Amino acid sequence: AGRLQSLCLAGNGLATEGADLLFAALATHPALTALDVQDNHIGHIGARHAAKMLQTNRHLETLNMAKNSIGDEGLRWLLPSFGLNVSLRHLDLKGNNLGSEHASRLAAIMSETVVYRVIDTAHNRRGCPERFLSPVAEAERDEIKGVRPKTIERLPTLPQAKRSPRRAGTMPRRPS
Repeated sequence: AGRLQSLCLAGNGLATEGADLLFAALATHPALTALDVQDNHIGHIGARHAAKMLQTNRHLETLNMAKNSIGDEGLRWLLPSFGLNVSLRHLDLKGNNLGSEHASRLAAIMSETVVYRVIDTAHNRRGCPERFLSPVAEAERDEIKGVRPKTIERLPTLPQAKRSPRRAGTMPRRPS
């Protein structure tokens, strides 16, 4: 029997009520590792339901909550759950009207973790960094950046045809 490992409900208009039902059902789902609920207008109340789910779901690795208008209040609910849930590796919070108020707390949570973690926070209000990386993710990024592509050997050039020298501004000679 197949088990649901990935669920994409992006742009389905879940709103707060749908988010409540969905996150309650997934709180103890043993096989789900990726959930995409971007662009569902769940707001800060939906983020609160997601936070409850993250406290008990120890299998989810990727959660995309981009473009849900969770705002700073929704992030306030998510932060403690994200700190407790060690299975979650990637959290996408792009375009959620987040400010810089929680940046230091997010940075602290990320600095304390010993696993690969990324929180995307691009396209939010001014002052909110685009991304938070755990030390493991930073090390991997730096290692990747340090790798230089192999240089391509230059192909030998063909010898140029010999040309007779011409003076500038003169017309070529006509054969006689």
